[in-house]
Amino acid sequence: MQKTKVLVALFAVIFGVFIVASSLVVSSEDEMTNTDKESERKFYVSKRILPDHILYPVLMAIDKGLLMVATGESEIFLRIRLAQDRMLSAQALLQKGEETLALSTLTKSQKYLIIATQQFLSSQETSREVGVALLQALQENTQNLRNSQVKFSNIPTGPISDLIVESESLIAVVEGKVQ
Repeated sequence: MQKTKVLVALFAVIFGVFIVASSLVVSSEDEMTNTDKESERKFYVSKRILPDHILYPVLMAIDKGLLMVATGESEIFLRIRLAQDRMLSAQALLQKGEETLALSTLTKSQKYLIIATQQFLSSQETSREVGVALLQALQENTQNLRNSQVKFSNIPTGPISDLIVESESLIAVVEGKVQ
């Protein structure tokens, strides 16, 4: 009987927090102007959920949860996969004409590879296969950055050039450790 009361009270608190959070989200969305289209989330049915989808934050929470439980080489491989997924999302956003969000997603893709590279370089226990996979991912990401850069027409692509330079330096470092 006591456990039931505690569970009901806990459920009521969680429900109350949900109501308050929902109210804050709705009220902040009402204050948004139509000129801020990059931060608007939409609901659409597609094979892929992109950063402009209303359910995208749920996927990000799942990714963070996976990263929290992954360790060692599996974490590096997970970061490589997440980087590749962000690159595909960025390319899809470019096709939709959402350049600002695509640039942000490209940057996140690079961030995953930077962290994976740091983990690889700082660990003495990672295998050569991890380094080879990371090197291949960096090379593919760099080529995709180059290919994506020419698709931007409305915003400056200076940040992409910086990402390419950064990728090339990471490739050199990883090549040195792998060989």
